[in-house]
Amino acid sequence: EVKKLLDDAYQLAKTTLTANRDKLEVIAKALLEYETLDGSQLKEIVEHGRLINPPPGASPPAGKKMPAEKPPKQVVAAPDVTPPLPGALGGAPA
Repeated sequence: EVKKLLDDAYQLAKTTLTANRDKLEVIAKALLEYETLDGSQLKEIVEHGRLINPPPGASPPAGKKMPAEKPPKQVVAAPDVTPPLPGALGGAPA
């Protein structure tokens, strides 16, 4: 019985996604451009097939690129230096 429930749910999800593929593609493109959408913007896409009121100031102006991320600073690890044992002679080995 659990298998039947899962199969039915899978079929319903697949049918729904297939029937609304065009809207899903518009949502995906809007998310790539604006990164976030609120409920009213998703509702616009579902009802009208396009985003009517995009998020304000969420996208850089056309023709301008976002500044490239600076590469991380290189970190140099200190050499492993073991302190001499108490009473041992210091200095480099001969």
